[in-house]
Amino acid sequence: MEEENILKCEITEIDALQRAYMPFVDRGGIFVNTDKEYTLGEKLQILLTLPDEKETITFNGTVVWTTPNTGKVVWIAPGNTSDENCNSGVGVQFSDPDAKALRKKIEKLLVDHTPSEQSTDTI
Repeated sequence: MEEENILKCEITEIDALQRAYMPFVDRGGIFVNTDKEYTLGEKLQILLTLPDEKETITFNGTVVWTTPNTGKVVWIAPGNTSDENCNSGVGVQFSDPDAKALRKKIEKLLVDHTPSEQSTDTI
């Protein structure tokens, strides 16, 4: 995979994981903050570090959401979605065969977490 299609995503807090996780995406996904622009459908490799984890998880995914530097969401979203104060980045759908294990790992970290009032990085 080309170096420009490899993104590092280090999530150190559970609140940040809650904001970045995309359970509404088939097979799950994660929002990765980046100023680099990608297109919908583009294939990426993500190097993901989760809270309280020492090992980096590497997975392949597909861009299904993009918020460019303009702060405008490029995705069909519900009418009540606000695009103010959006972080630039991409939503990446898990596409590896072991995506189910990654999704379960993230959901296990979030199961006892009380959602914050802060909105997510996507919807």
